[in-house]
Amino acid sequence: MVKSQKFDNFISLCVTLNIIGLCVEYYNAPEWYDEMLGVMNVVFVVIFLLEAVLKIIGYGRRFYFMFNQNKFDFFLVVISLLGFFKAYIPLNMTILRVVRGVRILRVFKSLTFIVELLHVLYSALLKFFHVLVLTGISTFCFALIGMGLFGEIKSGPDGGISQETNFRTFYLSMMTLWSAVTGDGWNHFMHDTIIERGLVAVIYWIIFAFVNILVFYNIIVAVLF
Repeated sequence: MVKSQKFDNFISLCVTLNIIGLCVEYYNAPEWYDEMLGVMNVVFVVIFLLEAVLKIIGYGRRFYFMFNQNKFDFFLVVISLLGFFKAYIPLNMTILRVVRGVRILRVFKSLTFIVELLHVLYSALLKFFHVLVLTGISTFCFALIGMGLFGEIKSGPDGGISQETNFRTFYLSMMTLWSAVTGDGWNHFMHDTIIERGLVAVIYWIIFAFVNILVFYNIIVAVLF
């Protein structure tokens, strides 16, 4: 059991180093630098391949592939091996970079608190979807109201209402409100519309911020709990 734990820690360390190697790549790097990173990647792929082979031998093929984690690891190894034959196989290099980046997920299995959090998020996905639908419906209503109230406003001195963010069309209204939902400068939208519509704009944006920002954020927290 202790040896198995040490082996898993060693693999996690290799995954982390492999991810660091991916992060330090940069465009137009010297040839020796790219070659060094390439050799490091080959070493790590060989280590992951040996891990998969040893586990298949130790656990048996049927027992090894019973677990989704092992299937995921084996898939990553196969895709990484195909990268060595990119001259003969038309494989997109972006896919290989994504696969190398996804390996960081393997480290999570040794971090129990992250695993528990992922389980909570997974079990709450359906309720999250319901909250998103409710948020979408609310934003839809506010977008229609905003078009009626602020559709003629082309720009504002505060920089909120502009050519890209305004209420002149339904699409732009939705995009403007989705931006406001994140809390990113919704007060600038309010200040620009207050100049044209006065108290009506104040009431509109306060209700919007209360419903779509405060209430729905707290609903998401409630879903997690």
